[in-house]
Amino acid sequence: MGAGGLVGTTGLRVLGLELHPPGRELLVAFAGCLVRLPVSRCARHGGCRRSCLAARDPYCVWLPPRGCVPFSEDLPSGFEQDVEGSPGTTGTCQDTPAAGDSDGDLAHGQ
Repeated sequence: MGAGGLVGTTGLRVLGLELHPPGRELLVAFAGCLVRLPVSRCARHGGCRRSCLAARDPYCVWLPPRGCVPFSEDLPSGFEQDVEGSPGTTGTCQDTPAAGDSDGDLAHGQ
């Protein structure tokens, strides 16, 4: 059963949580299923610099001209990241809709 099948289900008890850094995901164990959740959603911010930086997501960086992308050790110079919440990096871009996720999950209300 995928994470989408859990929506509206009550009485589920989390049996275990484990961070899986190589896959950049959180594993959540329930009786009878294991759910994999990404630890970041960089694509959600798309081409909105303000939204990407305001998310304060340690796994996402702003990289012109590609937009909000997952952090990796081999990124070219010139990327921006704000994990401390500097002034001026709050809010969202009203004229640019956020990119949707193709793999909805309960934790992100999809």
